[in-house]
Amino acid sequence: MEILLLHFVAAFCATASFSLLFNAPLNTFIAAGITGGAGWVTFVALRDFVLLSSINANLLASIVIAFLGEIYARREKKPVTIYVVPGIVVLVPGYSIYKAMNLFLNDYSSEGMTILLRASMESGAIAVGILVVGVIARITKQQRARLTVKLTQVHRKIK
Repeated sequence: MEILLLHFVAAFCATASFSLLFNAPLNTFIAAGITGGAGWVTFVALRDFVLLSSINANLLASIVIAFLGEIYARREKKPVTIYVVPGIVVLVPGYSIYKAMNLFLNDYSSEGMTILLRASMESGAIAVGILVVGVIARITKQQRARLTVKLTQVHRKIK
């Protein structure tokens, strides 16, 4: 359990640092850090303790990050990207892509292609996770707006 706390603190610091790098407002650093930390801990726990593949763990972790980003964005009335983009940075398989490119340059094309394909699938899983939560949030918002309009119309008829 202590290892997950250490992972959370490291991911929190990395995410808050990326928020600073992306010139996010100062009052969003903590929420963005929590978002990234929670996503990273979800990824590590699912990959190392539940033994899911890194692709599935990335998918579920990106769903957690996007969900928390939606919550913070609605609560603070700020864009979702302020919370999601720095939070996702900790999940990006940058080392895998570097390793694949290094293998390509050293004429180990088949090994490089294998690693690059896996990194592409992990990146795709991250994108799908963000997309799923974004679509659900948009549908929920539209349904709430329609319900508000209907309730207003019914209230006017009653008067």
